[in-house]
Amino acid sequence: MRLVVVVALLAAGCGGESQGVEVTEADDSPPSRTVRPPDPRAPLDTVYADSGLFVDPSLQLDSLSADSLRRDSVRQDSLAQVPVAPDFRTFWPEFRIALEDGPAAAASLAAIEGDAESAIGRLLVGPFLDGALALSARDFRRAATSRMATVIVGYDADGTAVPQENALTESAVTLRFDVLEGEYRLVGLEVAG
Repeated sequence: MRLVVVVALLAAGCGGESQGVEVTEADDSPPSRTVRPPDPRAPLDTVYADSGLFVDPSLQLDSLSADSLRRDSVRQDSLAQVPVAPDFRTFWPEFRIALEDGPAAAASLAAIEGDAESAIGRLLVGPFLDGALALSARDFRRAATSRMATVIVGYDADGTAVPQENALTESAVTLRFDVLEGEYRLVGLEVAG
């Protein structure tokens, strides 16, 4: 069945002749062409701005989710293997108790060159020991895992320890702690003045 319709169109501004346009109705048979799936390598119709943060040109579209899951699991595995630094706030009270017990006890928590017990016995006595015992964990300066604090003692003309505002001379001992084999240790005693 075929229907033919002739439509007369007037061309605007043209010499007045009409042209006929033939319109036909399609027959009832199904279309003969086959539908193919889209080619994944074909360019997209719409292009979006890309910051480059999430694009890896070596990835196939199908492997993107599997690769992200693999990267997440690798990242979690590597985080699990990073050792957690000990807390200095729990170490410092332990070291203060060791200082009160004497140089031998404090030396068991030290890793300094030479005779640690002798160095602690010479340097952390009298007013320096009192100053060290008065420190809190907050008084220590941080540099990565390292912690440092300085105890300053002032002396008068006779060499007697006095408050700093009355002192003519000063001497200082700097205590330095760091993490060795997963534990905080006294790693340095430095004298100035």
